[in-house]
Amino acid sequence: MNPENPLIQKHIASGGTAAVYEEGHISILKRGWKLRIEDVSNIPLTLSGKASFMIQNALAATLAAFLHGVSIDDIRMALGTFTSSVAQTPGRLNLFDVGGYQVLVDYAHNPAGYEAIQSTLERWDCQRKIGVIGGPGDRRNSDLRELGVLAARMFDRAIVKEDDDRRGREPGEVAALIRQGWEQEKAGDRLQEILDEATAIETALEKAEPGDLVVIFPADVQRTIQIITRFQDKLNPKPSYRGSSYSIGPDLISPSPDVKLS
Repeated sequence: MNPENPLIQKHIASGGTAAVYEEGHISILKRGWKLRIEDVSNIPLTLSGKASFMIQNALAATLAAFLHGVSIDDIRMALGTFTSSVAQTPGRLNLFDVGGYQVLVDYAHNPAGYEAIQSTLERWDCQRKIGVIGGPGDRRNSDLRELGVLAARMFDRAIVKEDDDRRGREPGEVAALIRQGWEQEKAGDRLQEILDEATAIETALEKAEPGDLVVIFPADVQRTIQIITRFQDKLNPKPSYRGSSYSIGPDLISPSPDVKLS
């Protein structure tokens, strides 16, 4: 992410090749030359360059492809057409339009994952940021409290839930630890506790208002997508045609092309 990094410079000086992010571009550096591959604003996976962790992923993929002899045109085409859709990357930065508000689904389940989403949401233009949060039961108590701290920093309101598999924890134990972290940052009633994941997601979707962004950190990704899809169908009924059937295939369940970022 920093082409002036001493490790990068030393590597290039010794004959190595590196992929770097410079002046808004994914570029390849090798000794005395630089090859610009693509502007990140043309890479859907990065949400116009706002999702820095996706820029990091694009760097790794670009370098791997380049060193294996994939043509620049093919690399550029791949970067420009690969999206964080349900079909291609289920549970990884999937964005949905649901009746005037947006829903973002990401399988973030540790502090590093929460921090990555937090950095993206800092650039997001919306009315309210509402989270459906949780964490695996086999993490340290301190890690679960940290999830609560990070969630309080990125969301206006949130619902804390638990995984179906609590991994040895008692019911409510994980949620209580996350709440402790949340309350270090935010006091009051802005964190609701609904332990059942499906119910927590449905509640967040029902209470969301136009202009809101609902962010869901699910344990069961496929179930979460099915719930969101049901809400889409309920708020935007499919047209019916007399004498014939009409259906929308799963490939059309994809992120919104209109990402509201500041």
